[in-house]
Amino acid sequence: STRALSETNHHTFTMAALASAPIGLSYSIKVPVHTHSKVNAPPVAARLRARDFPARSPTTPQKTARVELIVASEKARKSAIAAAHNARVNDAVNNATLMKSQINDYVRITTDRRLLEAEVSRTQQLTERADKAKMYVQRVDTVAEKLQSRKAYLTSQTARKLEAAKQLRQRKIAGIQFKAADATARAKSIAVVAAKDAATKAMRIKGKVETAVQRRDRFLFFVASKAAFYNARHERGVAHVRANLFLDARTTVVKLESKMAAAEYLRTLDLRLRQSKAALTNERAANVVERQRLTSHVSPMIGAARIRAGQYMASERRNDALTDIANRAHGFVRKAVLTCAVAEVRAKEQTDTLRANLEDRLPPPAEGQGGPLA
Repeated sequence: STRALSETNHHTFTMAALASAPIGLSYSIKVPVHTHSKVNAPPVAARLRARDFPARSPTTPQKTARVELIVASEKARKSAIAAAHNARVNDAVNNATLMKSQINDYVRITTDRRLLEAEVSRTQQLTERADKAKMYVQRVDTVAEKLQSRKAYLTSQTARKLEAAKQLRQRKIAGIQFKAADATARAKSIAVVAAKDAATKAMRIKGKVETAVQRRDRFLFFVASKAAFYNARHERGVAHVRANLFLDARTTVVKLESKMAAAEYLRTLDLRLRQSKAALTNERAANVVERQRLTSHVSPMIGAARIRAGQYMASERRNDALTDIANRAHGFVRKAVLTCAVAEVRAKEQTDTLRANLEDRLPPPAEGQGGPLA
């Protein structure tokens, strides 16, 4: 039958898609588990199936060819969809793998380069310090030799002049001893300072290495947080688009209702304003008539004519404003009615089109039976 043929083709297409999928990817095409499931029919359906129906006419070659064409087109469509899906998934996985490998290579190369530079700098600094210490020791030795020679010379001089310059000799010996002690103290202080400088340089190098490690960790965390931020931003964008579509529809309805309410409220305000202006005009005219009743006989007639003219002009302005507001409200209502009517006509046309397409796809009914959508 047509149902059995469709199920067989669907099963064959599913197995072929699974066989053609790449082995290295960690995904699979979903297969509906209820395709071959057997569901017990309700009692009413069982009784209807048990009834005797007249034999159907044999299937014509045109009908069989039509069914096969529909099945083949459906199979081709599903194959195209599966191929496009597999290509998208392959591109996404390849891009993610390439990005991760590039990030790891960059971090490894940067860390090695910085460690090598730190080691070279530390070696150069230690070499410079050692050279300076050697030069200083040589200078100290030279000074010590000079002191020894000077001491011998002074001893020979003091031996020759011991009797004549005993006090001078003692003062010179004391001065020389003071200078020797000062030079020794300076040498010791310079050695202590050099040792402290070497320890300080070692601590600085260690701090730079720790700083480089922390910087690498911060960079890795920044890359991970950036990827998470892009994902969250994409999800927020999708949610915002959906919310904007819903809010646009609601906003259109609310705007239409608010414009109609505003038109009605403006009409009421204008009517109240015209009435208050007319009452104020009447009150002012009455006051003028009362003040000038005894002085002039013509003034009340002129005042009454002015009042009638003002009332007529006020009524004309009020009628014009009401007519304008009514025309605007009629335009708004007419646009809303036209929009609803166009939407209904489009929905009806779409339904008729879908119905006609579905009827074209389904096989024609046999004689004596109604159509599938009758």
